[in-house]
Amino acid sequence: MKKLQKEINSFLEEREWHNLTGTHDTLLNIAEEVGELWNYFKYIGTDQKEMEKVIKNHYREIEDQIGDIGWLLLKLCGSFDMDLKEAIWKSQKEYKERFPLKKVKGKHGNIKAGGIDLKYQANK
Repeated sequence: MKKLQKEINSFLEEREWHNLTGTHDTLLNIAEEVGELWNYFKYIGTDQKEMEKVIKNHYREIEDQIGDIGWLLLKLCGSFDMDLKEAIWKSQKEYKERFPLKKVKGKHGNIKAGGIDLKYQANK
């Protein structure tokens, strides 16, 4: 992942783009790309068969959106001098603490909908 991040940083520097857009623009780009990805799924609800059908029928477009989101995240991490892989590992560790297997298995983490998330619950 560091190699790819360096490649993206070099790409931006070679084109003198690294100073043209700031964090604000990159975050807007990420939101835009997530919105474009969401457009494929927003009307199908939670029907897994419909979701699989959409993925099959639009695989290349969905892959492109996910690639754009990943690219922009690496761009953002490069400007923050942050390692995306390390950030993801830290999040994974936090999720294991927030959602212990014995308490959440078969349940979701949205506490507003009756789920379990120890980060926001007093009685851990």
